[in-house]
Amino acid sequence: MEMVEKTRQTVWRWPAVLNFALGGMAAGYYLLIAAGEAILGLNAGPGESIAGPLLLAPALVCLGLLSLTREAGRPLRAVHLLNRLRSSWMSWESLAAGVFVISALLDSLTHLPLWRVLATLSVLGFLLCQCLIPYRAKAIPSWNRPLLPVVLLASAFSSGCGLLLVVTALGAWRPTRPLLTLALLCLTASMAAWAFYRDRLKDTGINCLEKGCWFSGLLLIPFMFLSPAWSTSIPARLACALTGLLMITAGIAHKARIINNYGQFRPLTLDLRQNATASLQRREPMNGYQPHPPSFGPIRKRWSKFWMQFAGMSPMGRAATWLASLTAPPHKGRIVLAKMNPRGYVEPTAILYHDNLNLGAHTFIGDRVVIFQRHEGKSIAIGDRVKIYRDTTLETGWGGSLKIAEDASIHPRCQINAYVAPIEIGVGVMIAPNCSLYSYNHGVKPDEPIRNQPMESNGPIIIGEEAWLGVGVIVMSGVRIGKGAVIGAGSLVTRDIPDNAIAVGVPAKVVKYRDQSNETQTMGAVK
Repeated sequence: MEMVEKTRQTVWRWPAVLNFALGGMAAGYYLLIAAGEAILGLNAGPGESIAGPLLLAPALVCLGLLSLTREAGRPLRAVHLLNRLRSSWMSWESLAAGVFVISALLDSLTHLPLWRVLATLSVLGFLLCQCLIPYRAKAIPSWNRPLLPVVLLASAFSSGCGLLLVVTALGAWRPTRPLLTLALLCLTASMAAWAFYRDRLKDTGINCLEKGCWFSGLLLIPFMFLSPAWSTSIPARLACALTGLLMITAGIAHKARIINNYGQFRPLTLDLRQNATASLQRREPMNGYQPHPPSFGPIRKRWSKFWMQFAGMSPMGRAATWLASLTAPPHKGRIVLAKMNPRGYVEPTAILYHDNLNLGAHTFIGDRVVIFQRHEGKSIAIGDRVKIYRDTTLETGWGGSLKIAEDASIHPRCQINAYVAPIEIGVGVMIAPNCSLYSYNHGVKPDEPIRNQPMESNGPIIIGEEAWLGVGVIVMSGVRIGKGAVIGAGSLVTRDIPDNAIAVGVPAKVVKYRDQSNETQTMGAVK
């Protein structure tokens, strides 16, 4: 046994610190203004609007997200962030930030209450996502503490209040006693959460001496009891500016400490076994922390069931399907969604480009499935409870048609092209990944290019009920596969296969029967 000591994570560095610090500060700043404008006495002067100072928040959110592009190294890939909404809090953070920036800009232009409400809700969601991103990170015990989201939330409001004091000192509003009292409360909450969090880290062996953060916080106290009578004097605004800067500095220091200093991986135990490859085993979880696999709990299931009532092929139906999928498990875990609606479940990423497509009840169409109709392609009929998994392509063209009977399943990355002649897949047929069915062929006459020759076919492909095609099977035109037949992985089927036969090879040959009464006869024929 060999112990691999804990190491510091290097994926997130100062750009991540800036994102958390600027984003959290902007969110706290906007929420404090939007929620407490009347209470805090933030009254704009004659002919002025509060919308101007509010625009500082979306600007800081954008600046924080832009800082991450330097750390990622490939900023153009940010367009793919929204593809992970089902599994990544970072994707939700980006979505909430985009909605917030747009609604905040519209609020400043139109002054409609709707945009202010939307901006407030979206920035609150953005802040919650930032609090959950490190907490849900794996293998870093100091981040996997329930107190961490509380620390980040309190720090966001504290630094946001500090920014509010700085803006006040610059003349946007007059300093008021409620505003200074709020600053005292935010700072106290942040310092208390930070103290409790540091106390819970003692068992990790991390150095928890942050004198700079405590000193910056304590300097705020003398400025908390400024009298409103001084609101027009220079010393009062100067005190607000210093107080706010110290609160902002403390917030940045907290985020830097959490990411740069506390981000240490859990130690590993290396088990070197003789004549075997090394295996890594994690130490026992600390303080009872146990990572939980994602589950489709009752609340998430109710959410999906509600939206699946409206699922369908219309634009609104596809939108409802997307909303239902947000809380559902990925991949095959979404078969349960197809059972919630007779119209079935079609993944939002699936492409259905066919004007003669008939879907049965409770069908399941997975991620990136393509159903395509080329020139003169006939119908595609998919029976009840059929399951078609991700990256599968179904095509018809030049007179070909496709029929898939009830309870059949087609697994990932299959290619089924029904050109010239039809393809029929029977009840309960199982087609493993990477299989290909082609009911056509190209002409190979030597006197003209192959691409210019018409397609030809030896006849339809018919797969009997309850047959099973293994991984990577290729079926050519004019083939009938009998009921209950099994085709071995990687086989090329160019001739008919009897019922209950087991065939393997290139080309596929029958090696035995599932029916024991025919086994002796078959084996003799093979010999």
